Amino acid sequence: MSKKIDFSFSGGFPLDETALDKMQQASVEFFKSIIAYIGVPEVGNYILSGVTVTGTSISSGWVYMDGDIIPFPAMTGTTGLTTKLLKQTVGESVSFEDGGNHPVYITSSVVVDASGVELSTFERVNGIPVLPTNIVIDPADLTNTPPDKTVLERIIELEKKTAIFVADGVVFPWRKDKSLIPVGFQEVIDLRGKTVFGMDVTLNPDGSYKNPEFSPVTAGQNDPGRSGGNKNHILTKDELPNYNLEYHVGNETVTGGPVNIRSSNAGGSYTNLIPSGGNDQPFSILPPFETVIFIEYIG
Repeated sequence: MSKKIDFSFSGGFPLDETALDKMQQASVEFFKSIIAYIGVPEVGNYILSGVTVTGTSISSGWVYMDGDIIPFPAMTGTTGLTTKLLKQTVGESVSFEDGGNHPVYITSSVVVDASGVELSTFERVNGIPVLPTNIVIDPADLTNTPPDKTVLERIIELEKKTAIFVADGVVFPWRKDKSLIPVGFQEVIDLRGKTVFGMDVTLNPDGSYKNPEFSPVTAGQNDPGRSGGNKNHILTKDELPNYNLEYHVGNETVTGGPVNIRSSNAGGSYTNLIPSGGNDQPFSILPPFETVIFIEYIG
């Protein structure tokens, strides 16, 4: 809510204590908004300008002490930053029409006093730079007229490039020690010991997923997060190559036909097993790899 007083009406403006109080309220609010803009809280001690210590002298300037902007007089013969300063408020009284006297003109000043606070505790407020509207962030090449991009154009482009940095969004491989992960990032715990594959929404003619192991978690949606796979595998019989094993059973006789070397009973059958020589041990299916820590932006 902003406040102002319109003095343009004719007929005699009622310039009484109410009007004067509202004028003061408006100026005080304006003053507080400026103080807030430069980052100074209402309570505290700050140096706004000047007040530079040189030997046993302190230059003049302006200070802010608990809600008041006060001119600081130059001082000599002081102890520098250990000088204790106190805000002193004095009221000047005037006579009212009813015969009373009231302190209405209030003046605040800074004095050296043992009960005050040390100058070293005052925080200096930095000035506010004013940037020209056509400033270029990267002035390395100034041969172009006008310059390629303004500050606003650079900021817009930067915001587009960093739009992926949202909490639980993009993950990055981190090759350094975990203790060196930058502030604003954290390790993605559920990706430990895993690699990342692109989600595949390609469908077969019947509507099923062409690669169901890489499909979305929920059918018809685009939600990643499906997990699977193994570090090693044991081959099953159905996974062996389809080939014939040869086994020598004997030589043909002179009159033709094979020699029965397994049974004395003509027409009898005999099954011979060929040992595979295997031991059902799982084998690694991991490609060459390097371990990293997956990290994500958390703000």
